[in-house]
Amino acid sequence: MNRVWSRNMSKADMCYRISGHFWQKKEKFLPLLEYLAAQPDRVQDIALLVGVTHSVRKLELAAAEIPRIREALAEIRSFGFGAGINLLCTTGHHFENGAAIPPDIVPFTDMNGNVCPGTLCPRQPGNREYLRKLWTLYVETAPDYLWLDDDIRFCGHGDIKLVCFCDHCMTEFNRKHGTALTREALKNCFDSGSVEDRLKWRDRWLTFSTEGLCRLFTFAEEVVHSVDPSVRLGAMDGAHHAGDNATMAELATALRGGSDLPLRWRPGGGAYTDERPDDFLVKAHWLGSESANIPDFVNNIQAEVENFNYQRLCKSKLAVQCEATLYLAAGVTGCAWNCLEADDPLDVYKPLIDSLSGIQPFLDLQSQWSRIRPEGIWHSGRHGLTTVAGIHTGTPWEQSLGDWQNPHFSPLFAAGLPAAYRLQDAAVTILTPESARALPREELLEVFRRGVYCPASVIPILEERGMSDLVCFRITGKTRYDTVEELLPHPLNDGAAGWRRDCRQSFPWGHEFAYHLECTADAGESLARLVDYGGNEIAPCSLGIAVNKLGGRVAVSGYYPMRDVLFERKITTLKRLFRWLADDRIPAELLSYHRIAMWVRRDGNKTVVQLCNASLDPAENVRLRITGASANGTLTGWDLNTTVLAGTADSDSGTVFEIPLIPPWRTVLFVCE
Repeated sequence: MNRVWSRNMSKADMCYRISGHFWQKKEKFLPLLEYLAAQPDRVQDIALLVGVTHSVRKLELAAAEIPRIREALAEIRSFGFGAGINLLCTTGHHFENGAAIPPDIVPFTDMNGNVCPGTLCPRQPGNREYLRKLWTLYVETAPDYLWLDDDIRFCGHGDIKLVCFCDHCMTEFNRKHGTALTREALKNCFDSGSVEDRLKWRDRWLTFSTEGLCRLFTFAEEVVHSVDPSVRLGAMDGAHHAGDNATMAELATALRGGSDLPLRWRPGGGAYTDERPDDFLVKAHWLGSESANIPDFVNNIQAEVENFNYQRLCKSKLAVQCEATLYLAAGVTGCAWNCLEADDPLDVYKPLIDSLSGIQPFLDLQSQWSRIRPEGIWHSGRHGLTTVAGIHTGTPWEQSLGDWQNPHFSPLFAAGLPAAYRLQDAAVTILTPESARALPREELLEVFRRGVYCPASVIPILEERGMSDLVCFRITGKTRYDTVEELLPHPLNDGAAGWRRDCRQSFPWGHEFAYHLECTADAGESLARLVDYGGNEIAPCSLGIAVNKLGGRVAVSGYYPMRDVLFERKITTLKRLFRWLADDRIPAELLSYHRIAMWVRRDGNKTVVQLCNASLDPAENVRLRITGASANGTLTGWDLNTTVLAGTADSDSGTVFEIPLIPPWRTVLFVCE
């Protein structure tokens, strides 16, 4: 009988990952389970985290734990929880506990021949046999699910980056392409020759890695379900996929294989302490980017909320609560609490457990909208961006992996502009140099049919691609030092004309060129010019707007387009600019001057806005504008108390609501029809 599964939309998918420090010791584990079971708002699942270090282990060490794993799974079920296994290291991640590493594995190898001894190449036949035996050991304990971890990817393990260039992989690659390349020769192909040749060989390698990753997931499904067809599968991938060009649909389809069981997914990304709360925003955007592109048949998407290396005083209860709400707002359906790992007494963790149970009803509420993709401004990221890494800067490929900066990391998205994670959900796109080169021509055309915000650095790349007419501006010069932006008289700069922004080009962290722009369209307009410290004009245009031949609206910025934008005058005018670019199709925006991140979804006739006050100051009198909303909306906080807010219609078919207060680092949910 085929089982058709849909997620319980009234509950977030919550799980505790419990390390061997607890589950291996019955005298510690049973009191923990008893405490978790007594929580008024309890999680659904408990996962045994098997393995403590980030290297693959000898089979005999794993086998020795099997009797206790069977016991622990039964103990979990006796308290009414789902019981699964989370395999910490599938292919390995770092070199730790060298004495426990199997002596006969073939490790991940980089293009220089360096290896990470704690990892294994999943293509190598002997390694695959090791994985078959390891997975079989765990599946034979009859867990509800087997979740494959940790950062399963072809890049970034220990001290090595791009992998795997072992002899077996090189033989497979050469056979596939009819070549006889050595590692050194292939490395030269990546970084020498024409741009077209470099991109060709990079794409071939990333496609080869994608095939290897998909084969690993297909192999896992075949092995697991040949032993027990009822065991569900989950996987964790590696954030932005610097080592492959796989789509989320390819990976999820490979893991699903021939089974109709529901899948679980854990997007990658790290935020380990609360020293830098903005790390939670960055991770939220990584998670949102991945979750939006995970196919709909994967409905259990859990963020890992982790306190590694588990020093309780390194992350506050508030921080753990807040990051979970951020991740649900961005698009995951739940969280795996990874915060009970160290060998400290249970009493150390009880206050944290209480706080996480306290936030769960709000997470349940958020989860109702998790799989509706947010709408707003797209960061122009997609699979395949790694192919072009370093091309426009001349940096060697391996050195530049992961250098692409997600525009959603900009303060723009901590000050009241909503993020979108797919082109189809975007009213405006922020085009980066990498995406200007990597996006297929048809996608770029679609970007330029809508609204697009471009840093000037994309112009030479569009010129190379024969698409410079779409951007409507050209570069006439650039200035290295002592340049200041001055806003010009224009309706979008109402009340701010003459205001100046100094981003201090002289500072080591401030080095950026200031580009001089000239409009090539018939009716372009300048919003800002460049002046020196004496107020003398350097260039008449550094920020301009135009409408291109496709009817799309374009803005090009030549002066610090994505950073140092949180001056009140600058962010206010930028919000007006983005509304103009979107032709008023952005579903919601913040009108007031607050540091607030937001995500907006539309569910039928409802608009759902989630706002996080990303500041240590209370946000008072927050003014939220929603396009086409009704006169009333409902605001819900962490405590689930609701307030009905009356809106005021503006002159542009929008409604403005005033939220009296959002406490520091709290997320609220606002719904209106």
